[in-house]
Amino acid sequence: MSAPARTDAGALPAAVPLPDAEQAREALRMRRLIYGHLRSRAVCAMAELGLADLLADTGPLDAPAIAERTGADPALLTRLLRALAAFGVLEAAGTTPPVRYRLTPLGATLRSDAPGSALPTALLALSATGPAWQRLPRVVREGRPAYAAEHGVDFFAHLDADPWLRGVFDRSQETGLALELRGVLDALDLTGTGVVVDVGGGDGALLAGLLTARPGLRGVLVDRAAALPAARARFATAGLGERCDAVEGDFFGTLPTGGDLYVLRHILHDWDDDSCVRLLRSCRAAMPPGARLALVDHMADPADDPESAEWGALMDLYMMTLFDGGRERGRAETEALLHRAGFTVTAVTRLPGGSAVVEAHPAHPAHPARPARQAPDAHGTDTDRALDVVLHWMGGYLTRPHPELGRPGAVCPFVEPALRAGTVRTRTVRGITPARAREELHALVDGLAGELDTTDWAHSNRTLHTAVAVLPDLPRPLWRLLDETQAELKPALARRGLMLGQFHPDCPEPAARNPRFRVSRSPLPLLAMRRMALHDVLFLHRDPALFAEYRRRFGDRYARGAAVDPLFRQVYEEAEQAMSEGSGAR
Repeated sequence: MSAPARTDAGALPAAVPLPDAEQAREALRMRRLIYGHLRSRAVCAMAELGLADLLADTGPLDAPAIAERTGADPALLTRLLRALAAFGVLEAAGTTPPVRYRLTPLGATLRSDAPGSALPTALLALSATGPAWQRLPRVVREGRPAYAAEHGVDFFAHLDADPWLRGVFDRSQETGLALELRGVLDALDLTGTGVVVDVGGGDGALLAGLLTARPGLRGVLVDRAAALPAARARFATAGLGERCDAVEGDFFGTLPTGGDLYVLRHILHDWDDDSCVRLLRSCRAAMPPGARLALVDHMADPADDPESAEWGALMDLYMMTLFDGGRERGRAETEALLHRAGFTVTAVTRLPGGSAVVEAHPAHPAHPARPARQAPDAHGTDTDRALDVVLHWMGGYLTRPHPELGRPGAVCPFVEPALRAGTVRTRTVRGITPARAREELHALVDGLAGELDTTDWAHSNRTLHTAVAVLPDLPRPLWRLLDETQAELKPALARRGLMLGQFHPDCPEPAARNPRFRVSRSPLPLLAMRRMALHDVLFLHRDPALFAEYRRRFGDRYARGAAVDPLFRQVYEEAEQAMSEGSGAR
């Protein structure tokens, strides 16, 4: 690593300007940031010397007594103790020798038996992670983590090869969990949950905590082989051996199936975005209908309180030095990963300390039915990428308000509950023949209609059942055929109680309340089929035959005065009056 050039921006000026009072305050603040590394080293030295356990056992001691018990140099130890007292970690009794030192509540968190003990974290920083932090300038310059350069192997390989380090890491994870477990339990409704699958669960601390708090649960832990002995020992000690399995697995590969809840705690921040999506897709592929996913991770957004934002920034630098692509993410970034992997977010619960519990459900089956032709299109868009794009659009656009919509609420109020219920069945269709495109699109619509009736849906609410066909390689000149197909088949579908929506980047369909807003424009061409719903009066009222089908299904709601959106009622009554006048004229 080359030293910075002597002529760069850090070179000293010929004369140092004198600061005013505000400039002096800021210059001193900056020095405190620069010297903050020494504060960390002092606390880690206290951890390595075992001072917290010593003072907890003996009570207050003076420096010579502490030096005798720890084998430290008395004079230099005295100076360390003074610094620790200045930092609030110790408290000095008296100002003249013999000054005796006792633990403060802050210093007591370094005891090995303290609830949420910080001791293993300090030992980890002292022995393994701290040296990599020193290489942060190199990380930023070269764009790769420093841990392997410092230790010769990557972080997890280092853990696997060093049982002591593995134990310190596991203990650090466990004590960190102690700060979060109550919040995790409060955030997750485990009613009706049978099996929890802890993906990358390490020594089993989280799973043991969940199963101990909820006696009706069973658990499966999946991790590397090196982590499993500690997990099995923990389960046996906790009396959970009959309720919990620990299995070797690669969470980028095949995971155990059949779980009701899949948990990832502080896993995603180790990986780059593409790796996170692969991992999440592995979870989705293993999940049966009705299963859900829970992420526990740091989530510090700029809008958070300053303490949480600072903690998130520190952890992000931590990940940067350890892992290639590792990073802390905010809520929007986390949701984007989940949407790419085929999930929709259903709840986000903030925890004290900057972490959050994010719950999600599969937005569509892991292996939807697909047509025979699946060759990449001219732009190289593969099947998964096409679904990623559409699912992100559905979860990020259709489920949110829009200023041009002309009303409050989501662009499509049915999408979010359907995604949450797992009743959006999505597939790609490629290779539409230009010469036979109209015929093939009509056949595709027939297939979507049949799919609504033949699919074994995860939820019994029929109004949430939706079948989507994405046409990623449909040439732009054929997009207009989607509009024409929708118009041509609309009457026949309405007679069956079905609604067909067409979406593409040029779709001219306007919003019901704002004709200038083209509400149905999507990133890729697609067709979506669902059952007729109450709000469809906005799309069926102009055609007497279509309105008649709507009235046959929902007229009783209006007749008995049931609660209905005022706009729906107005449109319905105007259409009914127009139909009555039309009948009289004949």
